[in-house]
Amino acid sequence: TDFTKALEAVKNEGAYVMDRQGERDAALQKALAWDGRGIAQTQLGNFDDARSCFKEALGVVALAGASDLEIPRETAFSGLRGGPPTVVQRIALHDAFAEFSSGKEKDAVKSLQYMDKGPSPDGYPQFWDARAALAVAY
Repeated sequence: TDFTKALEAVKNEGAYVMDRQGERDAALQKALAWDGRGIAQTQLGNFDDARSCFKEALGVVALAGASDLEIPRETAFSGLRGGPPTVVQRIALHDAFAEFSSGKEKDAVKSLQYMDKGPSPDGYPQFWDARAALAVAY
């Protein structure tokens, strides 16, 4: 499939990267591919499959030590004011949405409560999407 080819391309690209930042960037690309697949599965109502994709994405990011990387502006739904600034925040939010949609509302609320939502309300960057989702989930 196209998804498998994209993952293989990122994997092959990452194999030749010698510096740490290059490895982290390759991991970010791979994680965003998994995140995209999870979003698609969520839209199809396949919430367990979606959550598996989000877990894969988080694993890729964790293994590469890339959790602090910001979402590239060219990524779909990125750069929106109040959206997730880092890759971990983005994937965790999408996972919480799938968790909520699967009928596990209380677990989704816990996930949203523990999610990094940025500094105090007067600071920047803010992660208002997570704050709004938590308010709605209550």
